[in-house]
Amino acid sequence: MKTILTMICAVLFCAVGHSNNPPTKDPWHLIVEGSFVSEKNIHVTVYKQNSEGTFVSDTHEKCRKYYSITCNVGEKYILRFEDKHNNVKFLMVDATKQGYYAVDVDFSKSYDAKLYYNPKLGYALLRLTNSAIGNGIAQK
Repeated sequence: MKTILTMICAVLFCAVGHSNNPPTKDPWHLIVEGSFVSEKNIHVTVYKQNSEGTFVSDTHEKCRKYYSITCNVGEKYILRFEDKHNNVKFLMVDATKQGYYAVDVDFSKSYDAKLYYNPKLGYALLRLTNSAIGNGIAQK
């Protein structure tokens, strides 16, 4: 009986330890996730670039405090975050290589951001202060 309890505890410990590690073994996707700062209950719309270069609405969901988006490698995305006061934040994602990146969305800041791949440093975040990202988005 003691051996069975020890084995169960070991399996639970391994499962909990594995769930805390970011998923970076997927060779076909970039996983972007994070939390919302200063707001909650955010509407998230994912726009995906089509073959003509226009961003078309792909998915839409409401997230309370956290979000997680799986992006296909080789494609470009725009993530649109809107709070209940109609404040909007944009995150441009250029999924060049597989990996994992955590980005918190802060509604108390006035800038949008772009996630891009730097061959020497990996993924990096660039602040966009006067962006007009919303102008190139087509509704589905």
